[in-house]
Amino acid sequence: LPSSGGSTGQVLTCISTSGSTMTLEWRTGAALDSTSVPDAARVEIDAAVQLPVNSTVRINWTVQTFVTNSSIHSTGTNPSRLIPQSTGIYLFHFQCDVTGGSTNAFIAIEDSSGARIGYTNWRLPAAAETIKLAAGLKRFDALGGYAVAIVNAEAASTGSLGGSELTHFEMVRLGR
Repeated sequence: LPSSGGSTGQVLTCISTSGSTMTLEWRTGAALDSTSVPDAARVEIDAAVQLPVNSTVRINWTVQTFVTNSSIHSTGTNPSRLIPQSTGIYLFHFQCDVTGGSTNAFIAIEDSSGARIGYTNWRLPAAAETIKLAAGLKRFDALGGYAVAIVNAEAASTGSLGGSELTHFEMVRLGR
């Protein structure tokens, strides 16, 4: 380790001194800029969403917990979409708090072509409440695509998604 401590803004860096010989030095760290912060978002709903009998519902996200770029999500224009802002591999995660009647149901994450990124199905007994998750990876090779979260219910009675942080949709760019 270096014999003295670093200063504010410095990071400990591994430096090659000769071939495979390495030492640690304090160096000024690179400042974070828009190219080093990955596309990421977490959105939620602020009120329960009804799941009518025998329906497919695309969830409109009304609360932005965070977005690293304002173009990733809008609560006004196409609020169901999370929109990658660069090409690369993205991880998507959809969690929902489901309450409802006797139901065969599924949740899914779909891309703009309708292809499934993640999927979970279940049979939900009457008056039950459960947390369901779907997650998946997708490579976006071109800009202009997006992902949405849907719920399909083949229900004997109306169900709902809880309007709290238990129902949310997340996206993060992992890399190229």
